[in-house]
Amino acid sequence: MNIYLSGAITARTKRKEQKNRARFYEKAAELRSLGHNVYNPCDGALEQAYVQGNASYEEILAYDIFKVMECEAIFLMKSWQNSHGAKLEKAVAENLNKKIMYEA
Repeated sequence: MNIYLSGAITARTKRKEQKNRARFYEKAAELRSLGHNVYNPCDGALEQAYVQGNASYEEILAYDIFKVMECEAIFLMKSWQNSHGAKLEKAVAENLNKKIMYEA
């Protein structure tokens, strides 16, 4: 199954943001080990451009919404309610009748 990974990434401190990103990589690896294709929004050139200050939050969000549209399901990490972007991604997934999965 093609799954979009969603949750809080950015944070008030660099340390917390690094921890969030690490959790995304761990969860993506776990889902891939189960045979899924996973889109991890922490991956890719556009995300790196954002981290380096060369892409806007709006550009990242627009691309991520596009990726939600391409996937069959969205996997919401425990932190998803703390993220405006994840809430929007979930709303898009719901409106497109995507499968919604939640981290236990």
